[in-house]
Amino acid sequence: MVAAHPAIAGAGICPYVVPNPETKLPFVTLKRAWGTARREAGLGDFHLHDLRHSAASFMINAGIDFYAVGKVLGHADHKSTMRYSHLANETLLAAVEAGAANMRL
Repeated sequence: MVAAHPAIAGAGICPYVVPNPETKLPFVTLKRAWGTARREAGLGDFHLHDLRHSAASFMINAGIDFYAVGKVLGHADHKSTMRYSHLANETLLAAVEAGAANMRL
């Protein structure tokens, strides 16, 4: 990545794309930067983990199976994935209708 970016590769300052400006090393935490960004954006009590939760819910509601969502999230156990997925009523209804379509009465 660094070699592909001429402004960084030619600068010779440090090998990291987005280093800590004081140490020229990779950041070890985003806590302070996230707090500043959140405050300036007026997001209040919004956490990075909230984005993970939303992404999992959006994937599930888009029809992505729990196994795939769990892999994306790095979960070893499907129960962890279940906590993140709040299914929309339309998704649940579509699941019932899909199952009922194959039933013979």
